[in-house]
Amino acid sequence: MQLTAIVMARILAFVEVQELNPQGKAYYPDIVSALVQRFNFQVFPTKPEEYNEETGILFTDGKFSEGSLERVQIFTHGILLDTRIDTDVSDKLLHDTLTWARSELGLRYEENMIKRKAFVSQVTFESEMNFNKLNPVLGNISNLITSKLRGSMGQTLNYEPTGVILNLDQTASKIAPGPFTVERRVELPFTDKKYFSAAPLSTKDHLAALKEFEKVLL
Repeated sequence: MQLTAIVMARILAFVEVQELNPQGKAYYPDIVSALVQRFNFQVFPTKPEEYNEETGILFTDGKFSEGSLERVQIFTHGILLDTRIDTDVSDKLLHDTLTWARSELGLRYEENMIKRKAFVSQVTFESEMNFNKLNPVLGNISNLITSKLRGSMGQTLNYEPTGVILNLDQTASKIAPGPFTVERRVELPFTDKKYFSAAPLSTKDHLAALKEFEKVLL
């Protein structure tokens, strides 16, 4: 497996945002202005209706010392942060930013205020793996579909498995992690052997899971 790109390295830290500013001493527009100055965000709230923690106060297209800061969104019960480097980098950047905001903006922050964390990792990669090795039934069904279409359309259209999704019952948890997916890149020929994968894991754990997945399909 050859990693070709980190598409997303997201952390969602579950923290009661109101507790970061418990007495309202920090003025929200001042917080926004300081964040824009620190990270050079190109998109940030400018209207009163955009200061809505229910839908998320949105900042995008920023930068920091290690690269692009794709997105920050502040919700009532959490803060989301995206980079395209690594979820560990995203996690550290969020912690460093809250520590900076405590000293510079008067916010209240202790690391133990973040009770839980969720991750989203998205990557692209190249691989020689063969999805038909997942289960012979998939190959049999693919051959059946190919055969039926040959009869009805008069040409050979070779069907094969193109992706895998692992998920949980989304109704079983109020806050459910996303699925684990591996699929061929859309609009690229199969011969390119290029894939996209998403996982509710850290970047490190995601890549480790993909390597285990690939082992059985080579």
